[in-house]
Amino acid sequence: MAFSIRGLVASVVLVLLGGYFVIDGIGKLGWSRIGASVTAVDLKCQVSAEETGVLTRTKWDATIDCNAVQAFKVAHPDKTWSVRHEALTHLSLKTSPAIQTTMMVYDDKPPRIGDVLSVVEDPADPNRVLPAATSTVTIASGAAMLGIGALVLGLVLLRRNRGRPPRASVEPQHDAQPVQTRQAESAGSAPARPPLAPAAARVFGRR
Repeated sequence: MAFSIRGLVASVVLVLLGGYFVIDGIGKLGWSRIGASVTAVDLKCQVSAEETGVLTRTKWDATIDCNAVQAFKVAHPDKTWSVRHEALTHLSLKTSPAIQTTMMVYDDKPPRIGDVLSVVEDPADPNRVLPAATSTVTIASGAAMLGIGALVLGLVLLRRNRGRPPRASVEPQHDAQPVQTRQAESAGSAPARPPLAPAAARVFGRR
């Protein structure tokens, strides 16, 4: 029962998150694609660790200089740390007039000064830009989560149905009385005939 509840909750969460990501990615398909020149890069490293319980998940993360990653792991040996490079990239958008903005790039090979990147611009906020592949990646991630959530939900429901006891079928009771019994009952319902009196015997004697 506990497994079914956890599986049901996890599948519903995956389906909801997947639907959100798909809708969000489809919305970003309409953003304008423009070019942007890299003017400066501030490189950092994000270290993170997770512990997962039955229904809980605890996460630790910190953003530090990439040169200090090894020292950070030595200072915190009780957890398994994963490292992700993040580059705060300063951009000059090829618009008229040019707009100066920043964008976070998560890649092991950060952009360099002078690179020209393809980005998409938020129509509601020209200073907000994202990598050009954001919509495709978001839709693909959401579709994968939807598929996994639907699969888990189907398995949970299938296992739940298999675990239910079979329903007892109620069959109509047929009149199985033997013919002799019915005949006896019909005979008992008729009025009883009085017993025949014996005929009076005549005695002939001499007078």
